[in-house]
Amino acid sequence: MPLSAKTRASSYDIKAQIEDLKHEREKSRAQYLETLKKLRRKADVERDNDDLRKENERLRKDLEEARERALKANDDATDMWGQKEAVADENRDLKRLVARLQHRLEEFMLSRNRAQVKVEKAPKPTMVPTPSPSLRSHSTAPEVISLIDDDDDDDMVVDTYPPRRSIGTPSSTMTLKSEPLSDIEVNLQVAYDT
Repeated sequence: MPLSAKTRASSYDIKAQIEDLKHEREKSRAQYLETLKKLRRKADVERDNDDLRKENERLRKDLEEARERALKANDDATDMWGQKEAVADENRDLKRLVARLQHRLEEFMLSRNRAQVKVEKAPKPTMVPTPSPSLRSHSTAPEVISLIDDDDDDDMVVDTYPPRRSIGTPSSTMTLKSEPLSDIEVNLQVAYDT
């Protein structure tokens, strides 16, 4: 083979190799760019996922806090309801106590008014006059002149006679029985004012 032909064939091979290298380089570059894009997308996804995780964590904490606040509000509402019931019971007790006190006050006022009326209507006590010494000397009291005799019976005879200056008529004889087997005869002299 002549030298010129060999040279042409060799230069053709070199050009072909250069073209192959260019294609390989373009292919490698395209693969590199594709890989780079994938890595970027993966980084973006991971970043988004991290943001989502953080957002989910924040939402979870907010939910827990809201749940705790709801439970506390429920407990507070229960306590307030219990306090309301206790206050209502105390109010009912106070109303009953006030009603009893008013009733007692009314009874007290009524009894006091009745007592005042009784005091106002009470009659004045009558004074018994003390007899003068002159009237005492002219008393009409009976005078005992004989007592129990010596007999075995239990009769007791009391004779009364009008004293001097007495006014009135003698009364009839009156018998008082102290025991079934004994009689007491009493003559009473009663003087009536004319």
